[in-house]
Amino acid sequence: MPYNVAVIDAHPDPDPARYVHALATTYADGAQEAGHDVRAVRLADHTIFPLVSRDSRVNDLVPAGVTPGQDAIS
Repeated sequence: MPYNVAVIDAHPDPDPARYVHALATTYADGAQEAGHDVRAVRLADHTIFPLVSRDSRVNDLVPAGVTPGQDAIS
């Protein structure tokens, strides 16, 4: 029975030589080869501005760069 698998690579540096990127890619590839439905998200490919205050967290919309990760988790 296939599973839905979300792989979220949260390393901020987009350099593909980063070890975390290799781990995330290898895990996603292995899960896909095993027949699972895989959604991989690399946060380094998105612009995500940090929340700097409680007001910004409560009153601002979710940054567009966060949406792919939320969708994968859903």
